[in-house]
Amino acid sequence: MPSLTLRPSHKAVAAYYESLDAFRTLGATHETAVRSAFATLLETAAKPFGWKLVPEHSMRGKGGRRIQPDGTLGVKPVLKCWMELN
Repeated sequence: MPSLTLRPSHKAVAAYYESLDAFRTLGATHETAVRSAFATLLETAAKPFGWKLVPEHSMRGKGGRRIQPDGTLGVKPVLKCWMELN
């Protein structure tokens, strides 16, 4: 499975830091305020791989404990493959 390799010079990373600076000038420094900037970074970086960001969803962790990640990257289903199987 491919992995994301982002460098500080990557356009999406630079845009993320610009967004953080904009939030900082507004006085917003907590995680909830900058969540959208991080989601945009993930969506942009994952797009070439055909991955999709699934924002905030609830799931079960170890021992059945409920967790709610800010987002998860998933692979988009491919209709062509499904059609070939049927």
